[in-house]
Amino acid sequence: MSNTPLPGAAAILKWLFIIFNAIFALFGMALIAVGAWLLATGSGLNFIFSNGFIGGAALIIICGGITFILAAIGVVGAICQNRFILVVFAICLMIIVILEIVGAILGFVFSDLVVSQLSS
Repeated sequence: MSNTPLPGAAAILKWLFIIFNAIFALFGMALIAVGAWLLATGSGLNFIFSNGFIGGAALIIICGGITFILAAIGVVGAICQNRFILVVFAICLMIIVILEIVGAILGFVFSDLVVSQLSS
């Protein structure tokens, strides 16, 4: 799609989309920085996952990376007005929302197991 100028309200929405995705990209970079700091200081938040499968700091870095990449895809798609990139962005957001809903349902169904794991 070409970079044709948009009419008034659409241009405002485009720039709001870019600004909010840029803010989310900054949050993603902040999560990566906090996770790296936790790894460097050695705390690592290992008390969250006592079985050693994945440390809390690594989980924070992974979430920050996903947030940053997804926000960057949104910014690029909005600036270039590329329909394909925006569709990929929307599908990724939909997958994340579905995973959050599934996680919430599993957390509710297995709440007694979660409480026992956190208390031990």
